[in-house]
Amino acid sequence: MEKFDVAIWGTVGQWISITATFMVAVIALLKEEIIRTFRHSDLRIAIRPNSSDCHKTTIYFNYENRPRSSGIYYFRLWVENVGSLRAEKVQVFIAKLEKKRLDNTFEEVRSFLPMNLRWSQSGGTDKPEVFADGISSRMGKHCDIAHIVSPFWKSVLGESLPSEEENATAVCALEVEVPTNTRTHLLAPGTYRLALRIAASNTKPIERVLEIGFTGEWSDDETLMLNQKAYAKVVG
Repeated sequence: MEKFDVAIWGTVGQWISITATFMVAVIALLKEEIIRTFRHSDLRIAIRPNSSDCHKTTIYFNYENRPRSSGIYYFRLWVENVGSLRAEKVQVFIAKLEKKRLDNTFEEVRSFLPMNLRWSQSGGTDKPEVFADGISSRMGKHCDIAHIVSPFWKSVLGESLPSEEENATAVCALEVEVPTNTRTHLLAPGTYRLALRIAASNTKPIERVLEIGFTGEWSDDETLMLNQKAYAKVVG
């Protein structure tokens, strides 16, 4: 039997120890990447054909020292996390606005200021929530896209365009985090496409295209309004 060589096996043991230490260090450095490979958030968006996403409701306000009310149509985006990890600090950002031309092509509205949309039913008018704290796995949250108020009250509510100030044409107001003084968030009748980026602090952003179209006509009949006079849908 060959004699046990302490020097050789000692050297082997040292190399094993060094290799193990190196592997532990590498795993520690790449731990987050490894976790993301197997567990990650995965955001999806949809506009579902039911009353929770696109619907009519009533808003209340004061005018000339009297309580008033108006019909209003809301268009909302459903943002869902189908991944296995909670999505943190989620935002929906309008990167670009385009309007359909007579030749059926879309042209960028360069006066539009890109900004975040508001999360539904949170934050209030003065402090809108634009970064959702988080969306857990297999859960979702509504994000407001736009609304159309009765044209009878649009001037009183500050939602009229100079070209549409005194007539009965409805205006579509995008639910941006800060309504601009230049009113570029207010849309005249037509067909528009919104280039959206949906992102979270712990996942890569996704890009989708949303289309909004409306004739400018108003109807108190919710079915008629949402089937024939206004719509919102994901197109890309």
